[in-house]
Amino acid sequence: MCIVFVIAMVAFSGCMESKTESYDDAAWLNLYNQSSEKIDSYIADIQEIGLGSTSKQLEARDKYRELENFANSTLAESKEYRVSPELESAKEDYEIALVKFAAFASNGRQGIGDLLAGKERSAALSAAITDFSDALAAKTRSESKIRNLTSATAEKTTPTATTSTAKKRTLTEEQKELAITSIEGYTEVQDAAITQDGDQLSLAIIVPYGTNEETAKDLGDSFVRLVKTFGPEEAPGKEIGPGIYDYLVGVYYPNGDTVALGAKVSNARAIHW
Repeated sequence: MCIVFVIAMVAFSGCMESKTESYDDAAWLNLYNQSSEKIDSYIADIQEIGLGSTSKQLEARDKYRELENFANSTLAESKEYRVSPELESAKEDYEIALVKFAAFASNGRQGIGDLLAGKERSAALSAAITDFSDALAAKTRSESKIRNLTSATAEKTTPTATTSTAKKRTLTEEQKELAITSIEGYTEVQDAAITQDGDQLSLAIIVPYGTNEETAKDLGDSFVRLVKTFGPEEAPGKEIGPGIYDYLVGVYYPNGDTVALGAKVSNARAIHW
């Protein structure tokens, strides 16, 4: 999911010598690249582990702790770098994402503690989903800003490849309509929508009052599978599987109350509810 290529390093480090001495753009971009991939890996691991048994819950709690420590240490390191004004906004968004990823991990740990204590529902786990959504949004904003800053250089270097990649990553209206029409064919679905912000897709489903959480999750799973089937990603198999998009999936009653809320990062194999 990391979108900063070598060309980004050239774009920021290949400035005037005086600017190179003043700013840490190349060093920060290197930190960004490495930490972004590591965070994606942590999220994918957490989603793979699941919470289906006590042993899985304990394993996930350890992984949440690792993610929390990593996000906090990366945030501290990021704050030590002084970047150019052009890159400052992207850096700020990424640091917001790191704060939210740390909060997500902290609430995830607390939520698992609630489950281990025998609680059927956990406010901490609900908060973790919100933190995760906020973290992905901030990370996507940062990626988008870096992409915009480097796009001019990228187009000059590889115009055909850049254009092809952009088209490949954008869902067409026809692809969206096919997925929406298909999910609306389910008797439990009253309405559905898809929005895209860069590599992040937000999927929403409206269901009748009384629809239970498990049914809502099944519908959300089916919606993601349909998007992958009709879109540019590899079609799903028994698992949804990895792809090129981050997904936020919400299932709601007609009054807006949430029935189920989940997320899947691009390299994860399943939705984290």
